[in-house]
Amino acid sequence: MVSIVFNCDLDLAKTLSDLEDEIFSTSWDPIWIREKINNEQVIYWIKQKKKEAVGYLAIQFSGNDVEILGLGVLKEYRRKGYAFELMTSMMDYFEQSSYKKIFLEVKDSNIKAKRLYSDFKFNRTGTHRNFYKDEDAAIYELSIDNE
Repeated sequence: MVSIVFNCDLDLAKTLSDLEDEIFSTSWDPIWIREKINNEQVIYWIKQKKKEAVGYLAIQFSGNDVEILGLGVLKEYRRKGYAFELMTSMMDYFEQSSYKKIFLEVKDSNIKAKRLYSDFKFNRTGTHRNFYKDEDAAIYELSIDNE
C-alpha cells in the first residue's frame, strides 16, 4: 500500500528520516520534514509492507514546478516494483494539477533509477558536475500536460 503524507508529527518525521538514512546514508532532519510537510511545501508518499515503511518518494514545490527530492526502497524490498508503484502514485496525484514540470537529479551511475525515470517519460536535460561530492548528477525533467 502507498499512502500520501499531508500531516506529520515528529514521530512520523523521524520514521521518514530514518528510512531515508537507511537507504542513502543521509537524510533530512526530522524537524525539517515535519515543518515542510505541515506547511504544504513538501509531500511524502510511503510504501508500506506489514505496517513497516519500506520505501518513500518525497517532492518539494518550486513555483509552477515540482522537484523530486528523493525516491528509495530498502535494499531487501528492491526489485519488487515498489519504486514504480511510488512513482505511479505521484504521477496520478499531479495528473490534474496546475504544475507544469517535474524535475530531479540522480547519480549518473544509478542506471536503474535513470531507467525508471525514462519509463515515466522523463527526459535527461543536463548534468550537474560533482553534485554528489565525487559524482555527477543527471538532471531529468518531465513536462506535465494537464489539458
